[in-house]
Amino acid sequence: MFLRRHRKHAAGETYEYWTLCESVRTAAGPCQKVVATLGKLTGQEPQAEAGWDQLEALLEGRSAARQMELGQAAVAAPEGPRWELVDVRGVRVERARDFGEAFLGLALWRRLGLHTLLAELIEPGEEEVPWATVAGVLTVARFCAQRSELAIAERWYQHSALADLLGVSWEKINDDRLYRGLDVLAAHKERLCAHLMERYRSWFGVQFEFLLYDVTSTFFEGQAADNEKAARGYSRDSRPDCKQVCIGLVCTPEGLPLSYEVFAGNRADVSTVEEIVRTMEEKYGVPRRVWVMDRGMVSFAKHRVPARARRALFGRHTEEPAPAVRVGAFGKGRLERSPKRTRSQTARAPRRARPRAVRLVPQHGARGQGSRPARAANGSAHQPAHRP
Repeated sequence: MFLRRHRKHAAGETYEYWTLCESVRTAAGPCQKVVATLGKLTGQEPQAEAGWDQLEALLEGRSAARQMELGQAAVAAPEGPRWELVDVRGVRVERARDFGEAFLGLALWRRLGLHTLLAELIEPGEEEVPWATVAGVLTVARFCAQRSELAIAERWYQHSALADLLGVSWEKINDDRLYRGLDVLAAHKERLCAHLMERYRSWFGVQFEFLLYDVTSTFFEGQAADNEKAARGYSRDSRPDCKQVCIGLVCTPEGLPLSYEVFAGNRADVSTVEEIVRTMEEKYGVPRRVWVMDRGMVSFAKHRVPARARRALFGRHTEEPAPAVRVGAFGKGRLERSPKRTRSQTARAPRRARPRAVRLVPQHGARGQGSRPARAANGSAHQPAHRP
């Protein structure tokens, strides 16, 4: 999107106004569409006018123009100009807010239909701010690269335009409310994942035949006594002194997350393969699916997971070894595929007999100094060479 300035000359005067435009592709080629008109006289291109009263329609991607009822008379626009002359020397900037990224994040949230879904799933109670709105704040903040709920409550929310877009003042957004919002969302994890996958299918045509899987971890500061899965294990954050949990994430090659599972902090990555494969099959069936994961997980799954899961990971003929990949000579980066032979396919070569060593031991006898050969293992003696 971009802003465009327009100028109009009438009665010897020049008027300027701005429009918010976006580039779209059509059958005739790319063109520019007016999304909203900013600072314009009433009565000109009314279908392009949009203000704060039509903000919800703009966020959800609906037309900002109002549909007239059958038989309803058109409402005449108010007479007179909707502008004021302002002395710029008496104007100062106050309460500046970050608008663009918050508007885009909220627009994506609404177009995904998550606000409607959560409003249906979460029963309203005595909360001052609806939990669906709290979830929207958390999601938009993550979209804007905010790392923690504390940073959202203390700094980011009051400096963004989200308070004006949602109609929730920044005094009502605190870290306790945000943390409780996460607990409420966790109870509806399955429905949220299923809703997002359906959106992926309808929007992008994703077939979920190629999936990526990996495991990460997050640690806790403190004892984490109330968390049954918190335990000390391999720390990717170089904090072996802290308890942690492991998180397994499944996503598409485009980076769209599909599902996640939380495992105990002391659980090995390779032991999660069978569970995550079984979970995805129970949710989305057993199609021809390709999994991509670390080689250590694949080696473990090759021998430890059941045959049904191995077919999902490696194909039907699991007894045929997969070709190994090795780097070409001299580090040229050329990959050569060489079949890895199994023990049954490798013919064992006969072992060649080692020649037995002979050690000369000095002997002092009556006939003078000389040497005699040491006895070999079979008891035979080797004759020394004759001296001239």
